[in-house]
Amino acid sequence: MIDAGDAATVRGPNEPLRCGVDLGGTNLQAAVFPAGGLVPLARAHRAHASDEADGGSTASEAVADRIVRAIDEACAAAGIVRARLERIGIAAAGAIDAAGEIVIEAPNLGWRDVPLRALVEARSGRPVVLENDVNAAAWGEWSAAARGPEAVAGDLLAVWVGTGIGGGLVIDGRLFHGRLGTAGELGQVVVDPAAPDGRQRLEHHASRSGMQRRIAEALAAGDRDAADCPLAGLEAREMSTLRLAEAWRAGDRLVERIVESSAELIGTHAANVATLLGLDAVVIGGGMTEAFGEAFVERIRTAFRRAVFPPKHAEAIAVTTTRLGPDAGLVGAALLPGRD
Repeated sequence: MIDAGDAATVRGPNEPLRCGVDLGGTNLQAAVFPAGGLVPLARAHRAHASDEADGGSTASEAVADRIVRAIDEACAAAGIVRARLERIGIAAAGAIDAAGEIVIEAPNLGWRDVPLRALVEARSGRPVVLENDVNAAAWGEWSAAARGPEAVAGDLLAVWVGTGIGGGLVIDGRLFHGRLGTAGELGQVVVDPAAPDGRQRLEHHASRSGMQRRIAEALAAGDRDAADCPLAGLEAREMSTLRLAEAWRAGDRLVERIVESSAELIGTHAANVATLLGLDAVVIGGGMTEAFGEAFVERIRTAFRRAVFPPKHAEAIAVTTTRLGPDAGLVGAALLPGRD
């Protein structure tokens, strides 16, 4: 599916243009932006499973081909050719090496050590910047804040709550990766060191998959709040984001308790990072945030304000919902600077 956007805003042959690509495990999007712009001129969407050109393969070469096809579709919708792009930015759902060249691991695609930057550069003939999807979203959110009414953006932590929990940091106007590339990975902080392997980290408790597991276990154990739970009888994997959100909004006691404890964990550990680094803002996004809405963010905010140090900073540090929504990674990808 292609959404043509406002291709008329491409004003001349020397207009600097970029393409952002948001590569997920199920779908990918590509969009053409004016260099530095937040609003796409045109975009293209492809679902991996339904791509007829390669039978839906998620082999790295097939996905690289699919990325370039999506880029070309977005360019066509914008009325330009690929050669007009000064750069392509890719936001990939997975761990990226410190040099920004290799997708170290992308579980949803079954990838390990894929040289995606080189694969797409060879096929597109354009320079490519590769970044983790939540880092790209953090950069998009910081860039949007920098162009807001006050045109000021401070140091920022982005927390994306979905199947897992991802995080990204912008410090001193730059994406901060750390020497090993793991900076900002809030979902990987240990919250329960006594738990068995696979249940120690924040995302094991507070992501969608963590909530699913905890609800399923409570139901199986005959938890005091299990009576009349609308999710009873479902396997954990069957508790979709939509079903969880519906049960949450309906006020189911078990779901409400686990969702609120998840929000408590997220807010508390975001506050730990903000205290440690002296941050100015935290942005909350991701599929679970979009489904649960502002009430979920408010619970995270409340936990954050209780935990941040010193207490007088509780109101000074903004804890907000994403401005760019599901487009944060796509916008951030197009705006990415090259890695040093």
